[in-house]
Amino acid sequence: MENGLTAQHSKSLHGIAIMMMLFHHLFYPGRLTFEYFSLTDYFLGEGTEENIAILFKICVAVFTLTSGYAMNRKSAQSEESTGSCLSVRTFVSFMRKYVIVYAVFIPLACIFADYGNRFSRSTFFYSLLGWDASFNDAWWYVGFYIHMLIAFPLMDAVQKILKKNTAGWRISHLLSAAAASFVFFYIMMRLNTEKSYTAIFVEGYLCSEFHIFEHLSSWQKRAGKEIRGAAWRTVKVLFLLAVLAAVLICRVSLEKYRGYGFADSVTIISFVFLLLKLMEPFPIVNRFFEWLGRYSTYIWLTHIFFAYHIFQKYIMIIKIDVVMYVLLFAVSLLTAMVLTELEKWILRLFEVAQGNILNRNIKKY
Repeated sequence: MENGLTAQHSKSLHGIAIMMMLFHHLFYPGRLTFEYFSLTDYFLGEGTEENIAILFKICVAVFTLTSGYAMNRKSAQSEESTGSCLSVRTFVSFMRKYVIVYAVFIPLACIFADYGNRFSRSTFFYSLLGWDASFNDAWWYVGFYIHMLIAFPLMDAVQKILKKNTAGWRISHLLSAAAASFVFFYIMMRLNTEKSYTAIFVEGYLCSEFHIFEHLSSWQKRAGKEIRGAAWRTVKVLFLLAVLAAVLICRVSLEKYRGYGFADSVTIISFVFLLLKLMEPFPIVNRFFEWLGRYSTYIWLTHIFFAYHIFQKYIMIIKIDVVMYVLLFAVSLLTAMVLTELEKWILRLFEVAQGNILNRNIKKY
């Protein structure tokens, strides 16, 4: 991580986060209305499964932090590109996936889950725009993501202008970042967006701006430079596991007193750093989560339909927690892979159509 969070790191984190999300949504207290046998509780003690599901709410913070980090990094790497251009490109890329899911799953939900009679026409319209999550509980984040893309260009502009015009000041970097963060936070609050995830997005932005992960990695590397070889690898893994456990205990304690939003905003940077460091010695695990992360958006957008709205009785046919989770994961992943290929096919279709239009225009002249 000497070069910060790379695209590969982000994909790995998204792969881990999406597995957490499926567990969180499936076993969160009160979600499932039928009885089932919990192997998790049987081997680890009663209530363990629900506590893990509550803890895995941190998956949303992982996605949010990496979004803020990536937006800043992309903006910094492309000086000629404005925040507006970056937001528009990101918006188009995301909405393309969202509309595909909407076009495939809402008709299915109307057939198998009676959405046509349960919801008004306005709900269908606002849901398509990302303003209503009535169809799918997990879609609440769509609205936040869109608001983030609306607010980001001004945040980015303020940061770049102040940083450029106060270059002679020693604290110019801090001032520009603080002003940009304030502007972003103000806009997001005006859009009635949740404060905690707005703060976490800003944390991600600032982590990129001030190279926080690079500094943490450098410090960790210096701390272990006296120990070499396999001994260091073992000590490193055990030490990181102990610190990660302490961070998670801290998060659980903070959540009880201040809520999950505050708890996540305090612990998310250390949580992400420790996860990535723990995976460094295990390239096969890293590659698996990186591969899985490529499909995380589609899995996020679709899994709730399988878990609660469409074909739930088939996914939950064997009422054992591990089996239900594996089936939900497998079906969601397979669906994501099919939708990814569908998206590629649609893009190729548009490219062919665009080429045909250009050819006709050339022949006219």
